[in-house]
Amino acid sequence: MATIVRHKGDGRCYILLGTGFGAFRSARPGMIFGDILPNEEQGEYTMVSVSDPGGNIRWTSSASLTVVEVDGKAPAAILLKRRPRKKNAPLPRSRLADPG
Repeated sequence: MATIVRHKGDGRCYILLGTGFGAFRSARPGMIFGDILPNEEQGEYTMVSVSDPGGNIRWTSSASLTVVEVDGKAPAAILLKRRPRKKNAPLPRSRLADPG
């Protein structure tokens, strides 16, 4: 099955293919002290790849999408089935992590 997302701007639905993360940092010489005090810029991008109904792949910001369904079910239907943990309760141990 698939994860279906809706673009907040245009309302179109897409298939979520994967996620990506990009970081950048650049520096250019400053006007007064040149390379001694350069102008620096840095930032991060969280992007996802999606497919439209025609199979075309595009990258878009993760902040511009909302999950509509996962494997044919609404996110709320999946999350409401889970029992809430008590505050500060330990996480359940994985059987794979337990050698005995």
